[in-house]
Amino acid sequence: MFSWFSRSSQASESSLPLRHVLVIDTAATDWAATFAAADSAEAGGWPWKIEVTQAEWADVRVTAETSRGKRKTPLVFVRGGGAPCRPDLVLVRSLVRGLTPDRDYRNQMYALRMAGVTAVNSWESIMNCQERPWLHAALLDLVDAVGHDAFPLIDQQLFPLAGSISFPSFMPCVIKVGHAEAGYGKMRVFSDKDLTDASSLLALHRDYATIEPYIDEDAREYDLRIQKIGPHIRAYKRYSPNWKGNVGTALIEEIAVTPAYARWAELAAGLFGGIDICTVDAIHLHDGSDVILEVNDTASGFMTGNEWEDNLHVAAVVRARLAGDDPCAGGSVLALHPPVSSEGNQTDASQTDAGDVDDDSDWSSDQ
Repeated sequence: MFSWFSRSSQASESSLPLRHVLVIDTAATDWAATFAAADSAEAGGWPWKIEVTQAEWADVRVTAETSRGKRKTPLVFVRGGGAPCRPDLVLVRSLVRGLTPDRDYRNQMYALRMAGVTAVNSWESIMNCQERPWLHAALLDLVDAVGHDAFPLIDQQLFPLAGSISFPSFMPCVIKVGHAEAGYGKMRVFSDKDLTDASSLLALHRDYATIEPYIDEDAREYDLRIQKIGPHIRAYKRYSPNWKGNVGTALIEEIAVTPAYARWAELAAGLFGGIDICTVDAIHLHDGSDVILEVNDTASGFMTGNEWEDNLHVAAVVRARLAGDDPCAGGSVLALHPPVSSEGNQTDASQTDAGDVDDDSDWSSDQ
């Protein structure tokens, strides 16, 4: 879907310098209105006029060029209408790599990175989060540094070729194939016979596969998501009857951010030189312990009741990056408002399909 619009958030202040922000997102969020609201909320307004061009990855056309070792400012064309733009910053709110090869937009990302355009999240962090084993290895580095008690990461086996799975360390287990998101490419295996059947299918492809211990309903109490946007941290718990928590009807409730949850988010956000927008997904067990499943980055979805406020936090991160400041200067800020009741924040995720997985618009991770 294509969407393009441009609006200056301080149109009356014609003397202000212009900053152009390219937002990679669907039309579901009006980012021009978000930046205008963030500008109006700041005393004296932002020190620039902000012009926004919003488009999906599929509609972005860009070429990177250098001359005698110096970058030329890229000209970005958006298919379907609107004038080309020369972005000062790119805000990435959609997955760079979707489920199928025709939804792989890493080539556009390479061009924007080569052109030297600043991004939120950073291009380096986005690139490093593209593949599950690569990201899991970085999370293991955190465990090595702080200990498993401080960052209780789930155990995992990696098979470089999915069809070569044999003698898994965990049974029952969950097999995750390739980079797929939102519940795709995952299956439960309860026996060696199930594993043999799964391997016969996986042998047709050359994807890698990871295996994790399956945490069943008797052990699992609820799912956790810890969200960090710049310095701002929230926490949610989710009750779902489905082992893929993003499928079917789930109850989601905002909860207090404990010191442990804040620590998880801060550790994750320190990866790859800094991740401005990230979420940590975990499972809380009946015995009181927690298991961290994964970290999501720039396309992490926000909960419906807090989406407008969270988008304003994203705008604040963009403002800091445009100014050359650290968005987290001064330390983390925990969500201090009362938790949202589960009755008021019920989410039906039963409509998930292959057309939706390019945007992590809901709490889409699961075991």
